Amino acid sequence: MTWWCKRLVLLGLWLASVANAGAMVLDPAAQRVPLWTALQAVADPQGVLTPAQASALAAAGHGQSLRHPDHAFGHWLPYPYWAQFSLGNPDAESQSWLLTYELPTQDEVRLWVQNGQGDWVEHLQLEQQRPLAIFSGLLYPTWRLKLQARQEVRFMLRIDGYNLMRFPLYAVRDDRFVLTQGNLHLWIGVVLAVPLVVVLYVITLIPVAADRSLPLFLAMAACEMLGSMWVSGALHQLLPWFSRWHTGWLGWAGYVGLLGLSALHARVFLGTHEDAPVAHRLLLASAWVWLALVPGIALIWPETSRLMLVMGGSLHAFAMLYLAWRHHRKRAEPHRLLFLGVWGVYAFSGLLYVLYRLIQLPIHVTLISNFVQGSLVAALLGSAVSAQIIRKRNLLQASMQRAQDRSLFYATAQHDLMQPLQSVSLYAQALRSAPTRQHDTLIRGIDEAVRAVDDFMLGMRQMVSPPDEYSPYWPVEFSPV
Repeated sequence: MTWWCKRLVLLGLWLASVANAGAMVLDPAAQRVPLWTALQAVADPQGVLTPAQASALAAAGHGQSLRHPDHAFGHWLPYPYWAQFSLGNPDAESQSWLLTYELPTQDEVRLWVQNGQGDWVEHLQLEQQRPLAIFSGLLYPTWRLKLQARQEVRFMLRIDGYNLMRFPLYAVRDDRFVLTQGNLHLWIGVVLAVPLVVVLYVITLIPVAADRSLPLFLAMAACEMLGSMWVSGALHQLLPWFSRWHTGWLGWAGYVGLLGLSALHARVFLGTHEDAPVAHRLLLASAWVWLALVPGIALIWPETSRLMLVMGGSLHAFAMLYLAWRHHRKRAEPHRLLFLGVWGVYAFSGLLYVLYRLIQLPIHVTLISNFVQGSLVAALLGSAVSAQIIRKRNLLQASMQRAQDRSLFYATAQHDLMQPLQSVSLYAQALRSAPTRQHDTLIRGIDEAVRAVDDFMLGMRQMVSPPDEYSPYWPVEFSPV
């Protein structure tokens, strides 16, 4: 068959696939084929449908076509969905593809294939077909597909979990898959390296800085990294023994712990016990909500867990942003400005997640923003902690220098005062036994000694008086003669 004939056959099959949304022809020359146009989505509110039942519903016209690649189902409290689709090989030779579901945070994704007898057989993912070992998982669900010459195969995909129900499904060639995975691993390594460096630097500050905010910052960084690894799929790849359900709960717990610890950290970092007692109590209540109440509700109604995280976390971020802004206005300092930037990043990320639920933003927008957020927040918060510690160290050094200068000044003052006071004592003793004609001379000596003491005290008061604009950190420098 000539090249032009083959192109015409593929074009005819493609037109047939457009007319029949249940079929998708895989071009042998393609590297990556999006499959959303071939999908028929079927809702499973009770979560009890079998592949055959879901396929029958789709054949009876109860399936829904996707309006665009980012079409989502179940905006607030999602339930399982099925997707039926068919893949066809128009070539005279067999084809091998990888089917990828490119959403790492979906809790469960399963695939069934219809065999020659019309039965549905579950098709295992790649990672389920080999021995489990550390780093043996994949960033997102992937299956190996083999299509014989002129063969068309029907599939049923079932997704379940607490996310929105989306179908980022692609047929990908092996070399394109390997290249994509390599690039993703590179970006994950680069992004995670930033908070790791910041954390290691902050750890070195612990022996030299008795700051109660440091352990809280390190705990927050650990929670943020746990959540970021879940969002990127790296957590499941690192620990494939944990299913995506389990890694989903681990990542969720990381973000919930981060929000609770952030309230405790703000109490210490901003010093709210002195400046804002009401905010101090509210922050403690917020910590209890995130660390105790929210996990308790999630145990009873797990389907609300992601919704509580998205909506509650967004409100928490904006409340913390307002609190940080107020404290920065009271006393503008570099570490408070950096802290304000931290919650600006969180508030922007929370806004994106709300929009993701409302207007169906593309998946990669929220995944990338959430993953990069962890690195950016760790860098900002680590810089804020470092700036605060450096500020405290400078204040301590200035205080020690002032104390040393005062000691030197007082020693010099004692020496300079001793002479006139001793003169007064000597003149007074001489006055008791001296003849009357010498009294005037001795009294003049006493006056001169007292005047010297007065002059010295006046000079000392002028020396230690602060400038007109008083600053609590004004360093007093003495140059005793």
